[in-house]
Amino acid sequence: MRLSVLTAMILLLIATSFAGEEECPAAVAARAGFSAFHEFHELIAPVWHKAWPEKDFEAMYAAAPKFAAQVGTIIELKPAITNAVRLESFKTSRALLADYVKQYSEAVSEKNQEKVYSILPELHEAFESAAAQLIPIDYPEIQGLMVTVKIIVDRHIPAENSDGIKGSTETLVFKASALTEESIPKRVGDRKKGLLKELEQIKTLVGRLEEFCAEDNMGEYKAVAVDVKNKLQSIIETYL
Repeated sequence: MRLSVLTAMILLLIATSFAGEEECPAAVAARAGFSAFHEFHELIAPVWHKAWPEKDFEAMYAAAPKFAAQVGTIIELKPAITNAVRLESFKTSRALLADYVKQYSEAVSEKNQEKVYSILPELHEAFESAAAQLIPIDYPEIQGLMVTVKIIVDRHIPAENSDGIKGSTETLVFKASALTEESIPKRVGDRKKGLLKELEQIKTLVGRLEEFCAEDNMGEYKAVAVDVKNKLQSIIETYL
């Protein structure tokens, strides 16, 4: 299996979005409790960072049976990824990883140094790309809004706490003002345009909340507050 142009673009985007971060995606996934990625990372790290640049083919050859033995734990993994886009990307990257491990093993059995040397970067990229999909996209502005609207819907409204509703609404309006195009995380990628429309809808709904709060129109306020909560939850599940 060779990389299609689209798949190559996806993998490049993932790699670029993590560039400059302190930890690679696999290390973050391992730290998040995905032991299968921790074990495979322990195997591939020395090969990728030392053997490959030094063209130490004996070390690269020795890694092949270890990769083949360990990749099964990643294939069997059933992560609870609610974001449909990340889930499909994970499956794609994982399938590529399995195929590259097979190609790598075959190249090693043939003692084909050129193939071994060319396949390892693709194997490594597929591994890191699969790991990246396990990690939810961090979007503090959206997550902060969700905290505030849940306080409104789950606590202030049931308790009919008018002062709490007023104060939290002011906080919500302030937080919503930070939903700019620039605030969208890079990892959202080509879904940015769709997310931007969703953010505009959130700001419109929050504006209505501000109006209903000022009018003390709690009937309309409650309904819109629930809409804001549901819309934020949809954004989290769809984009993050």
